[in-house]
Amino acid sequence: MIPALYLVCGVFYLKDLLHNPDSERNTIPVLLRFQILIHTGILLAQATVMTQITRSLVIDSMAFATMFLLWASLRPKEPAKLLILVWPIAFVLVLLATILPDTGLLSDENLRHAKLIYLHILLALIGYASFFLVTLTALLYLLQRHFLKKAMSYSWMKYIPSLLQLAKVQQRALWVGIVAFTVSIGLGKLSPYLWGIDHRWTSKELLSVVIWTIYTLMAIVRHFFHTRKDWFAYSALLGFLLVMFSLFILRFFSGTSVTVGVP
Repeated sequence: MIPALYLVCGVFYLKDLLHNPDSERNTIPVLLRFQILIHTGILLAQATVMTQITRSLVIDSMAFATMFLLWASLRPKEPAKLLILVWPIAFVLVLLATILPDTGLLSDENLRHAKLIYLHILLALIGYASFFLVTLTALLYLLQRHFLKKAMSYSWMKYIPSLLQLAKVQQRALWVGIVAFTVSIGLGKLSPYLWGIDHRWTSKELLSVVIWTIYTLMAIVRHFFHTRKDWFAYSALLGFLLVMFSLFILRFFSGTSVTVGVP
């Protein structure tokens, strides 16, 4: 059902955006809101009877987190051009959730806490989706700014959001992600009390704190010091590189692989 929902909505998204990318009609925001509500209802229905967290559920939640974050970062009557890039990623994820072999992720002793652990995972995924969207908008912002400075114009540029909208979406996505990630990390630190799992500072948890610190500092500097939008875009790319560097360092010194997943 979910792949069909994403496919039908995606056809309307692409049809409208490719026909008139600068349209400010309410069709796309309303359809996007409808898609988010339907997917939310499906996830809630699954959560009410949940006894295990499966791989397909996590992948499906990745798609939900990506679309939810885009919807939360847009305002009414803003052209939703980013859907051209974000929707195909979400659609591939829901297809993978349907096609790939399924398996349970929780051990037997954690099954009774499946709902709380799933909330923890979902918030973390929204946080990661936020940082992905911040990096994507930073790349698009710098790319478009470069072409404008060189007075270069290409037909595909009309499908990229304006510099102003990219900066606004970037800032909104960053704050939404920080809030979701903060709550997720908080739930993880309370795990001994919530679901009886001993808290340990593993490389995975250290990476989560590093990511949260980098992007929180970015948001604070952008909000209180009013840095120029192009500097903020560069800092977003620098933040992404720092996260990748931290991932490499933690993996190297821990001697184990680090899975970017639940904080």
